[in-house]
Parts: sequence; structure tokens; C-alpha cells
Amino acid sequence: MVESYILPEVKVSGISMLSDDKYIFVSAKNGDRLSVIKGDLLNSWEKMAEFVYFEKPIPVIFRLKDDLGVFLSRRYIPYVKGLNRKVLSSLITPFLKKAVVSSHPIQVNQKFLLPVYGVPYGCKLVSPALFESEDGYQWYFKNFIILSEDFGLELRNVRLLEKDGIIYAFIGSSFPFFHIFVSESTDCGETWSIPKATGIFGLYPVSLVLGGRIYLVSYSKDGNKVNFYIKTNSAWDLVYFLSLKEEVIDMDACLVEKELVLGVVFRSGRAELLKINNL
Repeated sequence: MVESYILPEVKVSGISMLSDDKYIFVSAKNGDRLSVIKGDLLNSWEKMAEFVYFEKPIPVIFRLKDDLGVFLSRRYIPYVKGLNRKVLSSLITPFLKKAVVSSHPIQVNQKFLLPVYGVPYGCKLVSPALFESEDGYQWYFKNFIILSEDFGLELRNVRLLEKDGIIYAFIGSSFPFFHIFVSESTDCGETWSIPKATGIFGLYPVSLVLGGRIYLVSYSKDGNKVNFYIKTNSAWDLVYFLSLKEEVIDMDACLVEKELVLGVVFRSGRAELLKINNL
């Protein structure tokens, strides 16, 4: 059921990936260098770009109209770099002391929505926020999904997903709980519901739509497992899990030919792409 492919980068510390009908595109942080590569899972990989990158936040790759872009960071101020146009643009963050791009943007009503987390001015806790762009290069602060001070628990890592006119924000809480919450928006991200507990505990949450169903994937240190859940009405059901031999330090996922491909980075620095057939 699972096919494993080794990513041709050594000592990877973070991964971000997306796909089209033929290729998987991966940005992989390796020490002080960032490589953007594309491949077809058959050990046929091509390096598209390489940057010097010393910062801690994991770069996030995303698709522009006629290019690929990567969100990078300079002293916790995110900026975007296009692989072909080489355009640089910093995110305008008037309400955040520091900011980190959490995951891929989504496109709704011809606009990009980007999940970010950072520390708002006047606050001590990290909170999840949303940025907006029309072209993918110029980004502007839109709103906070929730202020952690108001919620009573620090929320940070965010994944966005849109299905049937509803935007879902899956938000991970910080140590020691690692509980995953979900907030919803029915007006293109203008307003958000109070985050509700999913009942799922885990790290590096990944969300996607497969076969018309919403999947939420997370990593649990307890048993060293990757758990796969599907949304059923108001509940989340565990439908599959993978037991791993090494501790995971980062994850991402994409769909290839209607199959889920999970990118996993292990504590050793080894990275694998795991194709989950017939999930």
C-alpha cells in the first residue's frame, strides 16, 4: 500500500511540496542552503534552483501564475522570491513583531490567502493570522484568525483548505498539548469561527481533499506514527496509520494522480516521499 522514495538531498531539516499532473516540486532546507527540485517519484530529479539560506523558518513553495515562488525569511520577516522572475517582496506586517509563513497559500475568488503565525504587538503569545494577495508577490495583512490571548492557549501552525465554499483553518497548539483545532470561514476569510477541538493530538498537521473527503494527517511521537483522519459530519475518524522507525521533524503532502504523497523528514536528516496507494 505504501511506496517509498528517497529524496536526493542529504541532511534535510525541512520540506515543502506541491504537484501538477506530472511532477512533484519540493523545496528542501539542507544546512545553510535551500534547494528547489522537481521529480516524478522514479528517482528522476532535477534541481531547479538553489539559494543560500541561513534562517530557521522552513521555506514554503507555492505556485504563481507563470512561475514557482518560495516564501523565505529574514530575521522573522517573510519575503517571497520567484524562481524565474527573481522578484523579491516582503510581507507587510504592521500588526506583528515577528512572523513565520506557516504553510501553502490557497486561492479563493482569484485571490491568494496565506496562513502566517507571529506575535502581535501588545501580546506575548503567538497567534495565527491571514495575509492576502492578488498576484502572489505583494502581500498584505488581512486579519487574525484568533488571538491566542483571547483563546487562552497558544496557537501557531496553520493549514488552510477550501471545500464547498468553506475555508477550514487547521491550527496546531503549542507545547505541551499539541492539540489540533479547526476554525471555519464562509465569507472568503473575512471572519472566522471560534476554533473547535478536533480531538486529534499531533505535530505537523497536513490537510487535503481526496476523493471528495477532507483528510487531516498528523504525526504522533507516541508510538512514532503518522495518523490519517477523515471528517465525518462533526467528528474525525482514524482510517489509517503508518508506524515509522525514526522520529519525524517535519512533514508535508500533495496529491499525485489522485494518490496522497507524504513528504517526511526524519531526525537523522533523511527525507522520504511515501506514496499512499488506495487510501
